Amino acid sequence: LEVSVDYLVSQGEDGPTEVHVADKGLVERVRLIEQLEPADKDALLRVIDSMLSKEKMKRFLEAELVGSRG
Repeated sequence: LEVSVDYLVSQGEDGPTEVHVADKGLVERVRLIEQLEPADKDALLRVIDSMLSKEKMKRFLEAELVGSRG
């Protein structure tokens, strides 16, 4: 497919400039994550990044599959 993982998980060259979160529980979790020890925070972020990459890859492949059929 000639697409890098960086392309799939990036939000553009500069990343998102502003984030609006309606889920107050998620906002509180982010605040708590910021307070973790660096090693724990890094481990948690690697898990989150992995799950997000998996979902983006799934959506991309589904779109490619639909596109290749038409």
